[in-house]
Amino acid sequence: MNCLERNHSTTIETVDLDLAKDVFQVHGVSATCRKIFNRKIRRAKLLAFLRACRHAWSALKHAVQPIIGVAAFAYAVFHTVLYIIDMGSLRAILGEALALGIWTGWLAFFIFVPLAATSNDWSVQRMGPAWKTLQRWVYLAALGTLLHWIFVHNNIGPAFVHFLPLAGLEAYRIWFNSRRRNQHV
Repeated sequence: MNCLERNHSTTIETVDLDLAKDVFQVHGVSATCRKIFNRKIRRAKLLAFLRACRHAWSALKHAVQPIIGVAAFAYAVFHTVLYIIDMGSLRAILGEALALGIWTGWLAFFIFVPLAATSNDWSVQRMGPAWKTLQRWVYLAALGTLLHWIFVHNNIGPAFVHFLPLAGLEAYRIWFNSRRRNQHV
C-alpha cells in the first residue's frame, strides 16, 4: 500500500517530530499515511515527557536486568552439565582442568554461583552496599567466559563478535554515568 490508498485505520504507525526552538509539531500517521493526530507541543512539555520516558525505561531496565543475569547463569549451568556428561568421569574432567580454556570456564562458572544466588530482593536488602560490590564480580566472570570461549574453540573471531557489542554497551554506560556525575558536581 502507498499513501494514496486510504482506509480508516487508527493504529499509529509513524510519529514525526518537527523540531523548532520553542514549539514542536508532532504528527502521527497510520500505515496507510492517514493523519491520526497533529499537535503543537511546547519545549518544556516535550522535555518533561522525554524525562518521564527515560524514567520508565530505567525502571524497565532494572526489572529486566536481573532476569538476564539469571538466564546467563542458567545457560552456564546447562553448558556445564552437558560438559560433565560429555566427559563421562571425574578423572577425565580433572585430567584437563588445568588447560587454559577449561579452568577459565570453571572460574567464570564458580563466580556466577554466588552472583545468581544473590540475585533476589532479599539478598539486596540483607547485603546492602556489599551486594553491588559482589555483583561487580560479573566483569571477571565475563572475562573468564571470553577466555574460555577463545581457548576452547581456538578462534577469536566468533567470541569477539558476541563480546565486542557488550563491551561497547558497557563502555557507553560507564561514560554516560561518569558524564552525568560530573554534571551534578
